[in-house]
Amino acid sequence: MENIEKTESQKRVGFFKKLTKTLLWIILGIVLLITLLLGCVVWILTPERLTPIVEQYANEYLDAQVEIGKVELTFWKTFPQLKVDVDSVTIVSDNFKELDDCRRELLPANADTLLSLTHFHGGVGVTALMSGKIEIYEVELRKPMINLVQYNDSLSNFDIIPPSALDTTDSTSLSLPEISIDRFVIADALPITYKSIVDSINVGIVLGATYIDGN
Repeated sequence: MENIEKTESQKRVGFFKKLTKTLLWIILGIVLLITLLLGCVVWILTPERLTPIVEQYANEYLDAQVEIGKVELTFWKTFPQLKVDVDSVTIVSDNFKELDDCRRELLPANADTLLSLTHFHGGVGVTALMSGKIEIYEVELRKPMINLVQYNDSLSNFDIIPPSALDTTDSTSLSLPEISIDRFVIADALPITYKSIVDSINVGIVLGATYIDGN
């Protein structure tokens, strides 16, 4: 009787070992498949192909005109990180387009330009994404500029996200994933200006080069 119980126990242990090994191979296969797919996507989406896609999507999503010089992805050289480099970004708000000439004269000449920067660099951990985490690496901004202009309580150049994108009527609870960042750098001085026509406020500050290490 004892021999029969031992045999059954050994069979169960062997079954679970086999099952565990099979699951590990399946997970490894999925990871390799996703890695190969990402590599193919990066290979296909050259800067010449990717840049107009990103630019078109940004212009459709935002109430603004977005101009991008180049968007480039790097994967194989930086694996397991997917690196993104963006050159020459300018965001010009559309919100003041409907103002007549009389009201337009109250605004500064550059009121439509919300943001610009010469270069953005950053990376995201691919393996961490597979486990539901967001790991951001080596974020760097070069020569950024932020220009905030408020005409009145309901009209500004920075309110460029459509109301539909900010709809919070869905009662489904959303849990944010775990997010970490190892380094954030503003390589050059960051000028920030804010002008409110209705309140007669005109403020300008300049943040010096900034380095934040998250490790």
